[in-house]
Amino acid sequence: MCKSRFTEYLIGTGSAPAYITSHSDGNLWFTTGSDSVTIVGGNIGRLSVAGTPMLFPILAAADNPYSFTVRSVGIVSGPDGNVWFDAVASDGRAYIGSLTPGGVVANYLFSMEAPNVGRVTVGPDGNIWAAIVDLTSESGSNKIEVCTTAGAISEKVLPEYSGPYGIVTGSDKNIWFTETTSPSEIGQLTLAGGVREFPPTSFGQNIVVGSDSNLWFTEPFGHVGRCTVNGSLVEFPVPTSTAMPWDVALGPDGNVWFTETQGNSIASITSSGKITEYSTPASPYGITSGPDGNIWFTEPSVGKVVRFLVP
Repeated sequence: MCKSRFTEYLIGTGSAPAYITSHSDGNLWFTTGSDSVTIVGGNIGRLSVAGTPMLFPILAAADNPYSFTVRSVGIVSGPDGNVWFDAVASDGRAYIGSLTPGGVVANYLFSMEAPNVGRVTVGPDGNIWAAIVDLTSESGSNKIEVCTTAGAISEKVLPEYSGPYGIVTGSDKNIWFTETTSPSEIGQLTLAGGVREFPPTSFGQNIVVGSDSNLWFTEPFGHVGRCTVNGSLVEFPVPTSTAMPWDVALGPDGNVWFTETQGNSIASITSSGKITEYSTPASPYGITSGPDGNIWFTEPSVGKVVRFLVP
């Protein structure tokens, strides 16, 4: 590990910063808690590139009067200048929400069945698209929620029990998503609701568009996948087979970067599949390309966000 490339910023003990995104206001924004960690009350965090953190409630007080446990997974910079996210509370209510750069929150209820939420993206239509990964038979695990910036919500129905989690707008102006339930395919969704599915050898988790206009996705069981918009798939084994590739982002150098949550590393992969790993101070989770041209990632176990200077 080249320690001089890493700068850690303490968010707070127990804050568990998780997924992270770069925003048009020049700051980093992140969720707290993770897929396996929930935070009472729940917060969305803001971190300046100088390292100053601030936390804001995920839910407005009127939507969470009893301080229910709240978990947010998806977070994205919206087309309206706000940060958008999804959230589910322990009282069974699920929301798509927004935060202004100053921290004013708005929540839009879309379910009272306590679904498990996945990632979010800005669609080619300028709306917020949220993957719903719920594995219960009641909700079917087959929905993507669509929310306008005015808060109007509609749904797209996928093949039964697909379990969408990662989601991104592809270079073909369609929505692409990963499926976490068998047969764990990579899906393409048109704005009109048409679906095509392509099978990798293992299930994908998070997904991003690379500088080569292809879809790149992590496979926690030891691979990073590449998929063209025509559905041609290639999978690349990571050097550390037990590293568990997790979150993924397009880096400022044009390579795809990803976290290895069990390998205590972040890594880059070129468009031809060459992978380089970098040991991290603690176990990384979420990752993004920052507004300062560096890679930023989270370390939930120690309550920190880290800046990494790209070689």
